[in-house]
Amino acid sequence: MKQSRFSKIYKNETFLFPYSHPLHEFPFYLDLEVTNACNLNCRMCNRRVMKRDVGFMEEDIFERIINEVKEYEAGVRFVRHGEPLLHPDINGMSRYVKKQGVLLFISTNGLCLTEKMCDDFIDSAVDEMRFSMQGLNKAGYDEMRIGGDYDRFVANIKMLHTMRQRRNKNAPFISLSTSVTNETDAQVEDFKKQWGKLIDGIYIDTTTFARVEHLPDIKEYIGRETLERKYKPCTEVMTKLSVNWNGDITACCKDYDGQMVIGNVREISLQEAWVSGKLNKLRAVVGQACNHAQLPMCSKCYHVSTKFDSLKEAVKNKK
Repeated sequence: MKQSRFSKIYKNETFLFPYSHPLHEFPFYLDLEVTNACNLNCRMCNRRVMKRDVGFMEEDIFERIINEVKEYEAGVRFVRHGEPLLHPDINGMSRYVKKQGVLLFISTNGLCLTEKMCDDFIDSAVDEMRFSMQGLNKAGYDEMRIGGDYDRFVANIKMLHTMRQRRNKNAPFISLSTSVTNETDAQVEDFKKQWGKLIDGIYIDTTTFARVEHLPDIKEYIGRETLERKYKPCTEVMTKLSVNWNGDITACCKDYDGQMVIGNVREISLQEAWVSGKLNKLRAVVGQACNHAQLPMCSKCYHVSTKFDSLKEAVKNKK
């Protein structure tokens, strides 16, 4: 069974159980917002309430980040509040990361992918390409991904898969993530079977509308949300940092308006931000104390992911 090269991070016991170990010397990986521009207007997305300026990460900021990440053998993920493939130098950025020997994960809605990008991502051996959608079929996708094109989404995944096969390469690892509301277990299993031969990894989370629930068009969807709105110790603040397109370092990948900014990479290093008093105070609030309600950004953050549960179970069973 194929595995993403990121699995060496995902299987790390300290990553899986951060509150059972001393704080890691550096984030396991960085979530980089190379841009917060997007070609979609997804119904449940935080961008719908985002007030930050839209922009693209500049070369000096980007290289400063990658050069420090390299020192600690951490990984980098192009994710957050935008579509990474919209960055005009996405291919050059990807090549730079891989030339430094740094693990690279790119999350995309898939619609901007071109043959040239596929060639470049295969050539530079991007470690993982994750295609993101909502729902389990075209109807579910169209309902949530406003401005999307399901047929193009599927075609572009097939394009990357075919080009990788023709060149007899193992990278990028191709994964697919989606989130569901009240779909049945049977529908989920059908979805996994449908994609199983084309995708190396499938991840299914629960859709939350918590941060956009006040918007008029969301009211009809709240009743379909199956997420248990319950706080759990935040592992985000113990395992990774996020960086906005302008170099602002934030404690949370969901911090859409910079409410949890620690500093800027032009002024402090990532390592300094990681061990800062400001971040340690946040850890005390949203860690095992689960006082999320004290912070506006964290007050609507609930546990939606089960993607690491099987790995956690495997570690427990070894003991």
